[in-house]
Amino acid sequence: MFMEIWDLYDEQGNKTGETWERSRAYEIPEGRYHIVCDILVRHLDGTFLLTLRDSQKEMYPGCWEASAGGSALAGETAEECARRELLEETGLKVEKLELIGITRKPETRSAVYAFIASVDCAKDSVRLQEGETVDYRWMEPSAFLCLIREEPVLAIQYPRYKPYLDKLNMDHEKYMKRCYELAVQAGKKGFDTFGALLVHNGEILEEAENTADWNKGLFGHAEFNLVHKCANQFSDTILKESTLYTSCAPCERCLCAIASLGVENVVFGVSYEAFSKLTPNDAVPVDREGLLQKLGVRMKLAGPVLEDEGMHVFEWWGGEFRPLKELIAEMAEVRAKNRNTEG
Repeated sequence: MFMEIWDLYDEQGNKTGETWERSRAYEIPEGRYHIVCDILVRHLDGTFLLTLRDSQKEMYPGCWEASAGGSALAGETAEECARRELLEETGLKVEKLELIGITRKPETRSAVYAFIASVDCAKDSVRLQEGETVDYRWMEPSAFLCLIREEPVLAIQYPRYKPYLDKLNMDHEKYMKRCYELAVQAGKKGFDTFGALLVHNGEILEEAENTADWNKGLFGHAEFNLVHKCANQFSDTILKESTLYTSCAPCERCLCAIASLGVENVVFGVSYEAFSKLTPNDAVPVDREGLLQKLGVRMKLAGPVLEDEGMHVFEWWGGEFRPLKELIAEMAEVRAKNRNTEG
C-alpha cells in the first residue's frame, strides 16, 4: 500500500529535513508546513479550464472548480508537484508555469503555492478523473471573472489569484462599457436602451442594438438581433468558445435564441432584480440556468457587471432623457397600484 510522505518546511520556506506521513497531517508541529499546489489552467487562446466535481463528493458535490492541485511528495519541488498533479488530474502538460503567490495556512499546516499553468492542447483532450470530476468546459475570461466570485469552490480560490485576475478585469469591463454605449445609441434613436455584442479570444465579432417596435409588432431585442447577425456567419466551434455580453440580463425569449446559437457563456450588466425597478411588476426569482439544463442546454449566466453605470443607461429610454430616480419612483407607484388591484 502506497504511503504518501511529505517534506516539512519552516516559516521562511526552508526545508527542515523532516518528513511526515499524510495520515498524520493534523499532527504536524506548529511552525512547520507542507507544500500544497493549486493550479489555475489557462489555454494559450485565453480561456480558462473548469471541471465539475462529482455529485458523490463529500465536499462541494456538483460544483465547478477551476484548478488542479494536491500536496507535494517528499523530494518534490512545488513546480514539480504542480506539473505532476495537472497531468494526473487532467492529462494536460504544461507549456509555462507561473507562480502567482504563496499563502501559509497555520490551521492546516500548509503552504499553498498558487500557479497559472499555460497549456497549448486540443480542447477535447482533457481527461476526467474517475470519482473526482464528471465534466469540463473552457470559459472566456469575461465569464470566468464573474463566475469565480459566485461558485463556492471558486470563491475559496479567488483570493489566491486576485492580483492576476484583477489585470484581466479591465478588458472584462471594457466590453460591458461598449454594450452600454450601444444601448444609449439605441435609446437616442427612439428605441429601448439595450445593447449586446459577441467576443471571441478578445475580439469583438459582432454588435447589435435594440430595434424593437411594438407598434409594428417587431421584437428586435439586442440579443435577438445579435443572434440573427451571427447565426450563419460563425462556426459552431467559435460560437461555443465565445462570450455574449449584454447590457441587461436577457429575457426568456432571448435566452432561447442564444441557446439556439450554441453560445454557452453570457455576461450581463444589469441584473433581473435591478431592472425590475423599471418594470410594472415585481421580480420573480427563476432558475433560468436550471430550466435550460433540463432541456439539455448548457449555459452560464454571469453578472452583474458595472450595474450602477448600466442602470443610468435607461435614462435615455425611448429617446427622451429622464433622471433614473424619477423613472424608479414612477414605476414604484405603478407596482404599488398593481399590488392593490391584485389584492
